Amino acid sequence: MPSISIVIPNYNGSDTIAHTLDTLEKQIFDDFEVIIVDDGSQDDSVALIRSRIEGKENYTLSEQAQNRGAASARNVGARMAKGSILMFIDSDIIISEDTVKKVADFFDTHEDADAVVGLPDSENSFSNWASQHFNLRIHFNYINLPERIGHLYTSICAVKKQAFDSVEGFNEQMMSEEDPELGFRLSDAGYVIYRDKTLSVNHYKYISFWGLLKNDFKRSASRARLMLRRRMTKSL
Repeated sequence: MPSISIVIPNYNGSDTIAHTLDTLEKQIFDDFEVIIVDDGSQDDSVALIRSRIEGKENYTLSEQAQNRGAASARNVGARMAKGSILMFIDSDIIISEDTVKKVADFFDTHEDADAVVGLPDSENSFSNWASQHFNLRIHFNYINLPERIGHLYTSICAVKKQAFDSVEGFNEQMMSEEDPELGFRLSDAGYVIYRDKTLSVNHYKYISFWGLLKNDFKRSASRARLMLRRRMTKSL
């Protein structure tokens, strides 16, 4: 039985997921399984994934007929997982060859940890201003956080399955901000979440100037709704 189950939601990820799979094959730690949950993709990423994982016993592809959102896809993967630790990455994440080992080592050396969150590298694969700005902003936001935090960032994080199951996983009604929301519930339930600045990944994401503006608007609106909901919940 693998100690770590890596769960990857995929939606139209044909331009990026091959890079993600490449880096998983180069890991120096081999006690893991990979569960890819396709969320109703309309591109050729499912065929690409099938061809890449054929014959690999520790890789599984689950296909959802309809697009239900990343929260649903991650929950499907978590239910299929055999490992005691759930590691979440996205289909546009490139990890280092020692990333999975770092996750395993972190839980070995931090017995009180129920979850650990990483961060994007300070540099990414695209040199245009908007992509660099998007990446650097998240990088510096996370690298300056305290060692113990109260939320998650699913581009790279890992959670003990027992803790994840106890709070019933991701909220599938949320189409965005489902990762910090899960972190809030874990923290409220008394689980301990760490930030590990050595656990960094390359977010292989191109974003245009207008895409940056659109992303910032949508994220600000959804984050405001999340915080309002959290205040209302705590006041009940």
